[in-house]
This record gives sequence, C-alpha cells and structure tokens, in this order.
Amino acid sequence: GAAGAARRYCLNGSDGRAIVTHFDDSNNTALVLIRIKTFLIAPPDVLFWEQGPQTGNRTDRSDANPFFRGRRYPEPTLAQWQRADLSAGDVLYLPSGWWHHVVSTSHTLMTNVWTG
Repeated sequence: GAAGAARRYCLNGSDGRAIVTHFDDSNNTALVLIRIKTFLIAPPDVLFWEQGPQTGNRTDRSDANPFFRGRRYPEPTLAQWQRADLSAGDVLYLPSGWWHHVVSTSHTLMTNVWTG
C-alpha cells in the first residue's frame, strides 16, 4: 500500500484466549464491537525484547504475562501495567511501541486500524 496508508483488521476471540504480549510498530486504534476485551498496557521503556527469549519476532514477548509472575526474565511489575476493560462501543488508542497483552471473553469481535 501507499506510505502512511491505514491497515484495518477485524479480530474475533474466544473465552479466555490471550494474545501474546507485544507492541505494534504503528499507532493502534481498537474498537470493540461485541462483548469484552481486557487490555493490559505497559509503556515502551518497562519491557525490552532483548531481555526475553529470542522468538524471531522483535515485537513479541511470549514470556511476559501480567497475570503470571515469576518468569526468569525481567518484566514489568503488575503495578506498571494499566488495565482497560473494553465493552462494545469502547475505543482504545495505543501509540506505537506500547506493550499490550489482550484477553477476550467468549465470542468477542473487535476491529483495529493501524496508522503512522
């Protein structure tokens, strides 16, 4: 696509399904259409890819889960995560580089637009 073009996706989730802790290289605007999604968000400077297992994708940290402590790699304390419970109609804007861990309730539907 053209430089600066927005990318749009529609994502569905099942009960308790979590998306691996990651950040996006673009600004992310998420809109929940059906049910609830829980986002746990951490600023870019509290978690570093280089300190975790090398999975090949520099934006993912499969070892960093705000719900389960005690991993052997450094990770943000639970107090450093901000929680956002999004219901149908709620919008969340995440600037590029912000870490997030997302959990869905059953039959969740969300759309995202990435820009910048």
